[in-house]
Amino acid sequence: MFHPEYFLPIVSTAQRQLLRDKLAADYLSTGASDDLDADLRAIDDAVVAETGGAVDYYTEPLVSRWKPKAKKDATSGVAPAGTVDETGDEDDTSEAQPYSVADIVSDGAFHPADRLQQILKRWEKKKNLVLQGAPGTGKTWLAKRLAYALIGSATPEAVRAVQFHPNTSYEDFVRGWRPTAGSDGAGQLVLNDGPLLQHAERARLQPDIPHVIVIEEVNRGNPAQAFGEMLTLIESTKRSPKDGLTLAYPRSETEQYNLPENLFIIGTMNIADRSLALVDFALRRRFCFETLEPAFTPQWAELLSKRLPNNSNLVNSIKTKIDALNTQISEDPALGVAFQIGHSFLTPAETESNGAEWFTGVVESEIAPLLTEYWFDSPDTADAAVTALLA
Repeated sequence: MFHPEYFLPIVSTAQRQLLRDKLAADYLSTGASDDLDADLRAIDDAVVAETGGAVDYYTEPLVSRWKPKAKKDATSGVAPAGTVDETGDEDDTSEAQPYSVADIVSDGAFHPADRLQQILKRWEKKKNLVLQGAPGTGKTWLAKRLAYALIGSATPEAVRAVQFHPNTSYEDFVRGWRPTAGSDGAGQLVLNDGPLLQHAERARLQPDIPHVIVIEEVNRGNPAQAFGEMLTLIESTKRSPKDGLTLAYPRSETEQYNLPENLFIIGTMNIADRSLALVDFALRRRFCFETLEPAFTPQWAELLSKRLPNNSNLVNSIKTKIDALNTQISEDPALGVAFQIGHSFLTPAETESNGAEWFTGVVESEIAPLLTEYWFDSPDTADAAVTALLA
């Protein structure tokens, strides 16, 4: 944990042992030692020197060199459910479960299916999408599920999430030089691909499967700086080799990079946070933007009734109060619809035996502080709104 530059990100002891044993003959000239971590570090240093950059041991061409699949049934050709391979993993060769907009709805989406289908269709065409909206409208929750619906199955390895923050740079997100320790302990610089290029290359190896990179809070950093020349390459019409560009940190003098057709980007954006950067027009032109609104729908009411079994009469009261508050926020010239209270605030994750106590807790600890921030120049207005919710 304290030295991630030394220890490899391998998920289990069994897999670390297997990786060392399978690759020792190729990369450990004196064979395996009694120090597993030292052997893995030596192997990784040799692989990095061989490939010219950091590698992912769970993708090709490396994964097939050390991580065998579970044995399949001779008749069906499919590994039995729950079968584990010698690495300690459950078999990952079985087909992923199909996933569609209908599954998003059944998972608990409160937006109608036709609206979700419309978002998906626009995203497929543009390849780059931003879900924007008020706090608590389920942007993060929906982003991953839309990704699965786009892919057509719940395939976690085809989806990668990235969190943007004020320090996110091009070198973090796309490619840059990173200090690391060599096999002799001396410091050296290694040219590393960031999450965007890593996932792009994974997508390139599986051209028939859409791959999605999810960018949380895309405007919390500086998107134009983080993307760099990728602002051009992410365009849906600039995905072919003939549109390739020289990157800021090329691996060779002749490298011309392009993104694969099957790479899709989805970002989330909180448009109510005054502290976040504005998205410039160059970025806006390359994304389609979909605004998620608070969805206090009959589906929400039905779920809330199930989660508050002892206080079913509270559901209508909550909806009436929140609708009134959101109307007040929307009509305030200094705020507007982007500052409304979203349904996620008022959707408990599990059953609450005392609904009134739960609602009071949400108002006092989550909604009230938000309203105080909204009406920082009019504390009486915020206090009155909180009092109305708790009445």
